[in-house]
Amino acid sequence: MFGKKNRQIHFSIYLFYFLLVFLSISIKAQDREENDHATIKPQINAGPINPSHRLRPYQILAIIDKNEKSAGIYSRFSQKGVNHLTELASDVLPEILQRMVLPTIEQAGLRIKNIVITRFDRPDIRAKYISGHGVEIKVTLPMLQINGEFKLNFLFAIKGQLRAVMQNLTIGMKVHIHRDMITHTTNVTVYECKVVTHVPIEFKFFGPTAAGMGMFEEKIGSAIQKGLSENVCLVPGLVKTFLEAKRKEILTKFDTNDLPSTTKTVGPLFENYLCGIDTTKTPDQENPIDKLEESIANSGIWGPDLTLTFPPTFSDQGVIVGIDGGIVLNGEKTPDTVARPKFSNGIVVRDQMLSLIVNEYVPNTFLYHLYNKNLGTIHASFNVRDKAPGGLKSLAKLACPDCKILVEANLTSLPALDIDDNGIAVTINGIIDLKFLRENLSSELVGAEGKVRVRVKPRFRQRKIYSEISMTDVDFNIYKIGMNGIFANTARKLLDFIVLNAIWPKIQNRLRFLIDQRGIELPKICGVELNNLHIDYIRHAVVLSTDFTVDKNHLLHSFKQFMDDDLRNTETVKELNKKFHYL
Repeated sequence: MFGKKNRQIHFSIYLFYFLLVFLSISIKAQDREENDHATIKPQINAGPINPSHRLRPYQILAIIDKNEKSAGIYSRFSQKGVNHLTELASDVLPEILQRMVLPTIEQAGLRIKNIVITRFDRPDIRAKYISGHGVEIKVTLPMLQINGEFKLNFLFAIKGQLRAVMQNLTIGMKVHIHRDMITHTTNVTVYECKVVTHVPIEFKFFGPTAAGMGMFEEKIGSAIQKGLSENVCLVPGLVKTFLEAKRKEILTKFDTNDLPSTTKTVGPLFENYLCGIDTTKTPDQENPIDKLEESIANSGIWGPDLTLTFPPTFSDQGVIVGIDGGIVLNGEKTPDTVARPKFSNGIVVRDQMLSLIVNEYVPNTFLYHLYNKNLGTIHASFNVRDKAPGGLKSLAKLACPDCKILVEANLTSLPALDIDDNGIAVTINGIIDLKFLRENLSSELVGAEGKVRVRVKPRFRQRKIYSEISMTDVDFNIYKIGMNGIFANTARKLLDFIVLNAIWPKIQNRLRFLIDQRGIELPKICGVELNNLHIDYIRHAVVLSTDFTVDKNHLLHSFKQFMDDDLRNTETVKELNKKFHYL
């Protein structure tokens, strides 16, 4: 899914970036399958799982997912979010549609081509959820003017140009999304698409036969209104086709020795324009964690599994939908051994535009790839004489005064991440080898195997992520010592010093600087900026609640780039006439 540039995303904020991408996915869910696979309703008998803080009005949701596997991410999109997006669409559509060429309209005996929008005033767009059904959308066009070329077969062919002006034309549609949980296919159906209010059209015809075209105005006007409504109602299906192509692209496996610079797809990559992430980094001093980040970024193409696992489920206030959400590396998914905890009680979500319930399964799939691909290795070196406490300096001067100590840490088992009311805990099992190094010659000092448990609890303040980081448990057993006698005990002390004062501080200070002191500023992903963001913790999941705004100028620029690239990939005139494109 990501190109070579986007694969350089900083490891310490990768998972958060990943969550934000689902903003552009969750807002496209439109309906539910009316069967017993999934329901959403308040749960009367079970008490809610309460977040740690409730500063805004909230609602209780019960996610009753009857599938064998839980979804990794459940997204709840409220009516507030829909209202914001319809206002945005009303603002940008005049600029997007100005000078746009619509697909050719063909009715019985009539063909209108090269239809150019020459005036498009700000429309009024209304969308509302219909409980148990989906979304109803109405678009009212205060003023629409189009120019085009027509050909009318009436005894003989009549050709010419026309200008049509319409006022207060209203188009309505109802969208239904059906998810077949057996075949795992999603069908998007616009089951009602019509011109709600037929309006008179003011025509002006050009050409040799213009004087006699008045008798055909009703036929041409009816064809234009029907053609416009059909073109508008194509959009939900196009969105479905695009998302399905993205899902298949992410799950396409390939050899890491033959990584493509851009993944082959049908048409241009819309997210390359809309969802590009600025990965410019400020140079830091050499750090073993930086090298770990680089090895992860260069390991291949990372992406989320967009498979829909929980059908869109509607109420009058919002829609909830679940996707797999697991991390995919080079098209490879994680095995079923990565657990997907289920939710049994009501979940409190704040009454905001968007809520994301992120199962601990999602980060654990990332940790699986980290371990399975041998990416969890840290290398470091330091001069003991300068950094060790007094007792160890004496050992260094006696054993090897000109040496450095090499540290290598490797994972020995799959790391585990757990989420509860107190935050996020990560348990890491690994081995640490310490060696003396002098003039490219090394000698064993000590080796140990053990466990480290780290707890973090991110919070948000002024559009930045902050988090305290603590190491709650350390336990190491020495399995080899390269020194004998009284020096063996000193070597054990050296190991404790290395773990507590060398390796962990490098990791902790790095993360504290990024997350606790400086904070990580929330990026704009797909032109989306999060506001009033809150994070709450429940058993097995993080609950993110947020409002958002969309950068109108960014959206306009991205869309026009996408349209231009799509036009370049069009090979025939016949294909061009079936597409939206610019003059």
